[in-house]
Amino acid sequence: MNASSRALVALWAANTVLCVAAGYAVGSRTTQSPTPCCASRAPSAVAPASAAQPAAAPSTTTLVEGASPWTEPAPSQPNARRHGTLERPTTGDPIPPEGTRARAGMPATRWLGRAPHVPLAAWNGRALEYVGENSCLLWSIRGARWRSVDAWGQFAGRATTVGGEGYDVTGCYELDLAITEGSAGAGIYVNADSPWTPPATARFEPTSAQQAQLQQLLARYDALHAERFNVDGARQRDDRRVMYFSANDGNGQPRRFAVVGGRSLLIARLDGAEWRFVHQQRSSVHAGPAAFALVAVFDMDRDGTPEIVVHHDEFDGGWDDEVFRSDDHGASWAPTHASVGGSTA
Repeated sequence: MNASSRALVALWAANTVLCVAAGYAVGSRTTQSPTPCCASRAPSAVAPASAAQPAAAPSTTTLVEGASPWTEPAPSQPNARRHGTLERPTTGDPIPPEGTRARAGMPATRWLGRAPHVPLAAWNGRALEYVGENSCLLWSIRGARWRSVDAWGQFAGRATTVGGEGYDVTGCYELDLAITEGSAGAGIYVNADSPWTPPATARFEPTSAQQAQLQQLLARYDALHAERFNVDGARQRDDRRVMYFSANDGNGQPRRFAVVGGRSLLIARLDGAEWRFVHQQRSSVHAGPAAFALVAVFDMDRDGTPEIVVHHDEFDGGWDDEVFRSDDHGASWAPTHASVGGSTA
């Protein structure tokens, strides 16, 4: 064997050793069998780049009408620990006994969000007011009476505060309510002695053609965004629900809307025979199928335009209930009030 041949053999041997080592390293980090880096592959065996993820298929998500289902959880057991203060409780602190707080200054109308119940918003007879952690102590009264409302703002039942515990992250008391009459409705409550009364339902019944047109708009929306997949390659599920409602257009005429919850929150307005999005909000890739769960649609401040209440939880350690309002008769929408919230961590 001449010098040139010996050099080629040595080069081949070194390359083989490197390839085996690389294949071993890859195999130690994956459950799949590594492909030897020196193996020859015919051009037809090379997979296209698009094969790295499952091919997107047309959306088959069923659009279910109505708010997200809700069942009031059973009250938690009393916890006698106390480590924080009345104004800034820590996790496990029970709600304080009656007589430790002055009721003066509390708004006439107080709204609680979904369980674990924390302050959501207040109404002063003219407009909704933001409430924060400063409301937690004043609103946490054992024996306080509440009225639940359904997804369209109609009274559904009665409940009483039977306990609750502090949560150190928010510094708020998360209240336990027990149903004494009727049902929990949509899971949100207004104080029983409030002057607020339910408005006429804002619900409207769309025609089959209007429902089909909304589905077409949602299909176009989905086509503009990349499909999302789980780590096992399965397409992520989307628990889409829709509520159709009417609002005053400012001239005494009804204007039709649809709000769609799920992985995204979408609000569409019916202009003539065509739906148009007036609000779009997409969740993070880590969110669950109901990151935006529809709670209720009704006129909380009695201004003629219903509010949209959404339970927002993206599995990132926190959640809250948000109130979406429109100050221009539905031309645009924005979250203007949010509950104190809590954590899913």
